[in-house]
Amino acid sequence: MRLVIRFAIVSLFITARAAFAADTAPAKLAEPAKTAEAGHGEHHGEHHAHNNHVALFIGSTSTHGHSYATFGLEFERALGGLGGVTFVAERINADHAATILLLGYNFHWMNSGRFLLGYGQESADGHSSSVIRAAVGWELHVGPVAVTPMIGYDKLEHSTATMAGIAIGKGF
Repeated sequence: MRLVIRFAIVSLFITARAAFAADTAPAKLAEPAKTAEAGHGEHHGEHHAHNNHVALFIGSTSTHGHSYATFGLEFERALGGLGGVTFVAERINADHAATILLLGYNFHWMNSGRFLLGYGQESADGHSSSVIRAAVGWELHVGPVAVTPMIGYDKLEHSTATMAGIAIGKGF
């Protein structure tokens, strides 16, 4: 877990540093666009907005002094250039496996920064608990794919948890 958190933090700081030198126009869900020139089809680093973005999450969740593998799916529907409504479904492979379902808003800043604030439910062993999540990430584009290192904090009714990992996704 510590290695995953360190990787996510280092990735966030490296990409944030590079972004401060970049354009600070409002962010959109984007991926490199192919040129419209006949017969070329090359990538030229231009971006075009997508209304939808889907990603797979692979990471770790820590709670009560233990770390557990976490896998999830995220879907975002863009609402203008400042962010979008996001649905998150995660499975935490703990002693008593838990499922988290969240609905939130993913704020975008500086073209690549992401801040998710969400509310939902965690279910495990027939019990459920409300959960509030705050998470931050930095989206990096590798061809048409977005790779986003993330760290987050969950506040449940009777406990807290931290998560860290990588979301790998694509806009459409």
